[in-house]
Amino acid sequence: MQGHIAYPHLVKNPIHLASPAIAELAATEWDKGNEYFPATSWQVSNIHGGTGATNVVPGTVEITFNFRFSTASTVDSLKAKVHAILDKHGLEYELNWSLSANLSDPARQPGGCSERRD
Repeated sequence: MQGHIAYPHLVKNPIHLASPAIAELAATEWDKGNEYFPATSWQVSNIHGGTGATNVVPGTVEITFNFRFSTASTVDSLKAKVHAILDKHGLEYELNWSLSANLSDPARQPGGCSERRD
């Protein structure tokens, strides 16, 4: 629920709530890579919260992030770890995962996903 910054006790700032989880996700060692791929990387590519007003606490934050992952990890293992971290921080969230891979070349398997925080 968004609200005026003069009454922070009446709202929960989703950006503040998500920040510790973002820091943990950024600091996580997802894998060590292998002889064919560097270690998996997790990066925030976009973050949006608020209406543009400088005196309103946003009601939601939307975070788009991406994995560039090695074959040392699987889509399911990465998803499980993300869910575990978000749950550990007690966040209410909706994840919308998408995978893009060059299936014609098994040696190249990039991946990505996005997260929306409500």
